[in-house]
Amino acid sequence: MEKELEVEATTEPEKHPKKVAKLDGDDALLLWLKGKDVWNKWMEQNPKAEVSFEGVKFNYAWLKNQLVDQEHIKSQLEELDSKKRVKFLGYVFGGKTSFKGAEFSYVAVFDHAEFRAEVNFSHSKFHKYARMSYVNFEKDAFFRYVEFRNKSFFEGAKFKGNALFQHTCFDWHSSFRKAKFLEQAYFSMSEFKSGAEFSFTTFKNGSFFSTFIAKGIMGFENVCFESVFRFEPRDIGSFVFPNFQGAIFEKQFSISGNYNCIPDFRQTKTNHHVDLSKLNVHLRRSITEYGALREKAVDSDDAERLCRLKEIAESNKNHKRALAFHADEQRASRWGALNPWQSMLDMLYSATSNYGQSIARPVFYLALSIIMFATYSLKQPENIHKEEGQFKTAITVSIATVTPFISISKTEREAGLAKLYGDSPPEDYGLYSYAHAGISFVFIFLIGLGLRNRFRV
Repeated sequence: MEKELEVEATTEPEKHPKKVAKLDGDDALLLWLKGKDVWNKWMEQNPKAEVSFEGVKFNYAWLKNQLVDQEHIKSQLEELDSKKRVKFLGYVFGGKTSFKGAEFSYVAVFDHAEFRAEVNFSHSKFHKYARMSYVNFEKDAFFRYVEFRNKSFFEGAKFKGNALFQHTCFDWHSSFRKAKFLEQAYFSMSEFKSGAEFSFTTFKNGSFFSTFIAKGIMGFENVCFESVFRFEPRDIGSFVFPNFQGAIFEKQFSISGNYNCIPDFRQTKTNHHVDLSKLNVHLRRSITEYGALREKAVDSDDAERLCRLKEIAESNKNHKRALAFHADEQRASRWGALNPWQSMLDMLYSATSNYGQSIARPVFYLALSIIMFATYSLKQPENIHKEEGQFKTAITVSIATVTPFISISKTEREAGLAKLYGDSPPEDYGLYSYAHAGISFVFIFLIGLGLRNRFRV
């Protein structure tokens, strides 16, 4: 069963090379079939033994053909086929271990297993559940190009070395709840087709750079990010919801992408810069029974989520992003947290200035108000100014009415009114002048607010 490999010591040169056992092929399969106790006892006797299950297909038909000369285990293989389980529950692997290219046709159970050296699952396929809860990975764990075609569970797993999940495909929901990534955790270029759960997990350093997320919740609730972390998918489906509620960010964190929802950062603690510059969110609203003017947020918690995003943007001195989040926060509160009167005022604020983000809108409405009042002045029957240039006079009166704080306005308004009406202005002209001045003052205020927001430093 034991094969001997001669390897030189990695510390000091020795006269006689150390011999380390290697277990592979039929010997590895036969020892595995004897169960956990026999396996672990052998591993105690050969603590540095390398193990290889490369290219093994864990299904009854393949194993029967592979072990055709082992008649005494035929009944055991039939039992394995009936239970639909590949059990490595509690197995200990002392030396380097390889499952590279292995294929698991049954439920693969590695719960509470221990890999004391590097382990490689690259290019393997799990057709059924993959259970690796509370597995102890002492060194680097390679899961590159692995296909999890059903649910996968890494709950409570401890990765003391690098956890390398690049180009990995998770077809179903995967769970890393309460896992610990004590070195690098790379999920770059991976695919999550049904979301994943990382709640209560610890990341020393992690990256979801250029991942593909099709749908589902990416749950990072109460996660501790001890170092730099990047959540920057290359593509995002229509129903993807990142949830970082209660997370702690000890170092720099960046998130990007176009989300058809509002990522949840409520109750988070940020001790370093959080980059939201490439984060684009879309507030989902639905038309109520009262029509499109009363669009209401689909999720009532979106207002609180946007409020937290606004706070993070403000703490980073990113005023533009803070204004955008504030605008969506107000929209999410409309017809919900705000009463009908407040909601109508909020709609006017949005329409006239986009919540202080637009300068062009109030400028347009101010100009429109000035022109409309000038036209009203010319249409009065008391108008006696018929000469060419009467519209210019009316415009002057209209501008002077809304700018009483300019010293020349009073003189120009009196002179203009005298040209238009002589000594007999229209009876209700003063009342309309007050209305015009009041509305225009609001637009002037909104122009100032837009300028202040645009050039705020």
